[in-house]
Amino acid sequence: MGAFIIALVQLAKIIFVYAAKAAAKAGGDNQVTEMIVKCGMCYLNYLERVCNYINKSAFAFMAVSGKDGFCLSAWNAFLL
Repeated sequence: MGAFIIALVQLAKIIFVYAAKAAAKAGGDNQVTEMIVKCGMCYLNYLERVCNYINKSAFAFMAVSGKDGFCLSAWNAFLL
């Protein structure tokens, strides 16, 4: 489950980068487009870091407790 979430975030990032390059090519030197792309990349990088942190915390909590699934371990690690 954790690897699937990470893969979805990375897929969204790849699609966004492709769309940003296409928009930059079509729009030329548009500063608004550049600003939107930079904000979007910042958000996606932040989302990827948060998912990585939750993933590591969930796996650590599962290793310690040994009984919970990924989602419940992620929630318990978040609460911890």
